[in-house]
Formats: sequence, C-alpha cells, structure tokens
Amino acid sequence: MVIVATGSMAHLKRRPIMRPLSRLTLFTAATLAPASAAAQAPGHVPLVLGLPASTRAMALGEAYPMAGRSSDAVFYQPALVGGASGFGLDVQTWGAGASAASASAAMAWFGGSVAVGLQTLQYGATAADVEELPGGQDALFQLGPVPASERVASVGFGWRMLGVRMGVVGKLVEEHVSDERDATGAVDLGVATSVGPVTVGLTAQNLGPDMGFASGTAPLPRRITLGVGGYTRPVGPLDVGFAGAAVTRRADGKVVAGAGLEVGYWPIIGRTFVARVGVRSVPEGVGSPFTFGFAYQGDNLVLQTAYERYADLGEATWRFGVGWR
Repeated sequence: MVIVATGSMAHLKRRPIMRPLSRLTLFTAATLAPASAAAQAPGHVPLVLGLPASTRAMALGEAYPMAGRSSDAVFYQPALVGGASGFGLDVQTWGAGASAASASAAMAWFGGSVAVGLQTLQYGATAADVEELPGGQDALFQLGPVPASERVASVGFGWRMLGVRMGVVGKLVEEHVSDERDATGAVDLGVATSVGPVTVGLTAQNLGPDMGFASGTAPLPRRITLGVGGYTRPVGPLDVGFAGAAVTRRADGKVVAGAGLEVGYWPIIGRTFVARVGVRSVPEGVGSPFTFGFAYQGDNLVLQTAYERYADLGEATWRFGVGWR
C-alpha cells in the first residue's frame, strides 16, 4: 500500500531520487504478494499496528509529516529516524471501550540516530476467536466480554548515505486474547530523499510471519507507504504546511487516500499555535473522512491533540500528545 504524508518546517536541500527507492519497491512487492490471500481474513493482529501512532499524523488524515524529525517516526518511516531526537507520549481513547498509548524517544548514535518505541492497546473483544477480531476503529467503541491486550516494542536505526536517508526498525509483537497468547517479530524498511522543497520516502511495514492461535491464524497488517511532504515559505506571521494526497494500498487490496494541511501562528518567537485539518477516504464506510487537531509549541515543549468523529455510531475518538524536541 501507499501513503503520502505531510511535511515539516525544516529547510530541505535539493537532492536526486536514487535507486534504493526502486529496490525497496521490488523487495516489498515480492514480500507482500504471497501474504495477500491470508490478509483476506476479517481482521488482523495486533490491531494497534493499524491505529494512529502519532497525534500529528492523526489530525492530518493519517498523513505522516515526511520532513519531520520527531521520535514517533519509528512508528511510520524508519528513514526519518535518522536526525530524529527528543521523546513523546500519546494516549487515545474510544469511549469506555478501549484505550491506547504510545511512547517514543530518539537520539544521535554512531553516525546516525537510534529510536525506541512502545505501543499498547487494551480493549474488550466480542469473541475469543482471532478470526472474529475487529478490523477497524469503530469496533473499539463497544466493550466486549473477552479481555484483549496488545504490545509492540520497536527499535530503529536511521542513517544517511550518498544523499539518501535509510532506516530499519525491528519489532517484537505480542497479542493476548482471553487465555491465548502469541508473539512474533516484524521488520520495517525505509528510504527517503529530498527533491527540491519536498521529501519523498518509501516504506515497507510489518514484514513478518502471521500470528498463530488455537482458534486460527491472523496476518500482520503489512503495507507499503510512499510519502511526499514539505513546507512553504512563511506567509507573514504564518507557517503553512501541506500534505500531498495520501494513498494507501494495503495487503488486502483496499485503498485509502488522504491529505492534510496545517497552519502555524507565532505571535512571539518560540511560541507557536498550530491548527490542523485532514481528509481521507474510509473504505470500511464508518467514520468521518475529516480529522482535526491543534498544537502548541513552546521552545522545545509540544502539546497537541487530534479528533475524529464516528457519526454513524454517535461517537468520537480523541488523541492527546506531549513531547520534547
């Protein structure tokens, strides 16, 4: 699958697109091809790998800021781990039915950058059969009788070579459903480069074996992501950020498209207020195509929130984040 994400306020130098992008495309296409049949199951596990992992990205229609340098790049684009720093903590709730949290940190290391991340999700499933687990966020608003919990631990390294940013992330994935438990490993691969004022990147995520339970097997949410994003010049007291169209082709053949825009206002240097809006298609037919969010950036401190409405259910989900750059 393919995603195009937003940009950041960082200045970008002009560099050519190089062959690692095409090589990664061929490798990931071959990896995903035999998995497509298994991915026709009603859902995948762990569910947390299909949920937002960044408050900023959620507000921008799940279009991750491709030119960003945040530690949560470990959840989206391994190549962006190179140059990332700081740490962040995000939480999200779906009514009384479920809650998720993610934490990440990054720092310079051995000529590149290393990042670590942890994602967790707790919810009540309606059945212990993994083949009947929900496939979208809408099901998380309903608290089922079967306790389920998920954890994903990630470690990534990003570096730059010949003008191209590269990265790899290794994951340990764990799923608990009632009395059943399974764990597996997965890998994310990514490359990115600058083309004029934008950053272009390609990512393959969740490359690993299916998880097995007594009630059946379930595939990881494998996907391929193509991201493009950048920032315009400041317009008066404003910084206007844009996202290209976000097009996601998942291993099950479904396509999701989205885009995002954010506008920052800085009345005082070092104090910025940011408004964000995103739009995306929802192939499951549940949930609003629009997402919104706000942020405050004060020196190195970042406070942010994102909102998504599920009108068909009369519900909404909020995500809150705090970070240090």
